[in-house]
Parts: sequence; structure tokens; C-alpha cells
Amino acid sequence: MQKYAVVVLDATGSMAGQEQRVVTSANEYVKTLPEDTHLTVFMFDSERWLTFFEGEATSWAPMNREDYSPGAMTPLYDAVGRAIIHAEGLVSDGDRVMMMVDTDGYENASQEHTQESIKAMVEQRKEAGWAFMLMSQGLDRVVAEDLAAQGSAVGMSSQPAVYSARASNYARASVQTAAYFEDGEQPADGEILDDEEDDTPEQEQDGRSSAKSAPFWPENWLRHS
Repeated sequence: MQKYAVVVLDATGSMAGQEQRVVTSANEYVKTLPEDTHLTVFMFDSERWLTFFEGEATSWAPMNREDYSPGAMTPLYDAVGRAIIHAEGLVSDGDRVMMMVDTDGYENASQEHTQESIKAMVEQRKEAGWAFMLMSQGLDRVVAEDLAAQGSAVGMSSQPAVYSARASNYARASVQTAAYFEDGEQPADGEILDDEEDDTPEQEQDGRSSAKSAPFWPENWLRHS
């Protein structure tokens, strides 16, 4: 059985101002993946579909701030559909696939897929044992919970958080990913997280947290969840 982690990062205009949180959280998530995990990382907006990384998780070089530049609109359904189709070309029967989508925007620009077609694709892959999480990050609790409904509508586990709790949301995703890879446990919907700092902490330019950053590791999240 091979393990596959597929990370789909919203790089649309509404993510401006969240760049360092995305970079730092994504780097920390990758650190927690089992060594034998095949990792794919996509970035998208209405003008770009970028395969940022494809390979073994142990070969990941930390993303930095310059790698992530938000812009344009949010073809969320198209992004999920393309990621699923790409992963299908890699996996075999019995493999475990965890797909995680990080977004703070509403679907507004898809040309290839609809809510109905993506729900059908997700449900079909879940029957084959795949797992899906939508990380809905919002300016406040109301927005984050509203965005989370997009995941539920297409059969994905919803993991809502306010912007400042992105690191904790990724930590929760790390815990759920580990459980899925270990025993096939499907991720449950999460409660909204809003327990982090008020402002983005200072970060080093290579994407690693500085000394001022809150601890990230899943065991830390478990202690204060």
C-alpha cells in the first residue's frame, strides 16, 4: 500500500496578506507526513494551475514566501477536479490518498466542473478509500463556517478556522492525516478554530517559524484542543 498526500493551495487574490501563514503551515504539515508518502502540491487561481511539487515527501524543500503569490479568482471546483484526475494517474487499487484543500474563498470561476460533478467524483473516490479535507479559513467565525459548507456540499470533511488559527488547523489536519494513513480512518468534520495570535508572527524568509511563533506540532495542538 502506497501513501499519497495531495495538497491543493488556493493562491487567489483573497489570500493576499496570508502568504506567510500559508507557507509556514504547509511546510510544517509536510514535516509530519510519513517518510514513505508521495506528495503532490498544487497552487491555483483562475489564471494559473501550478504543480509546485511532485515527489517523495522526504525530498520536499521548504516553501518560502517568494514561492506563493496570490492573484485572480477562485475556480475551486476545477482545482479539486484537476487534482483528483492527476492523482488517479498515480495510484493503484488499495493505495491511500489524502487530499487536502486550503481555501479562504468562495467558488466563483470554474469552467470545467460544477458542485454536482465534484461531489460525484469525491463520493466515488471515497468509496475506493480516499479521504478529503477542506480547510476553510475565514476572516472571522461566520465566514469560516460559511466557507466550510462548500466542503460539506461536495462530500469533503470540513475543517474551519479563522485566519489567525491556520497553523492550528494544519496541525489538526496532520493528526487526521496520520490516523488515515495508519488505519484508514476517515477525517471527521472539525469544530471551528480561533485560538491563535491576533497578528501574523514574524517569520523567517525560508518559511520556518521564528522564535516568536507559536509551536505547531500535532502533539501541541492535541494538548490545547
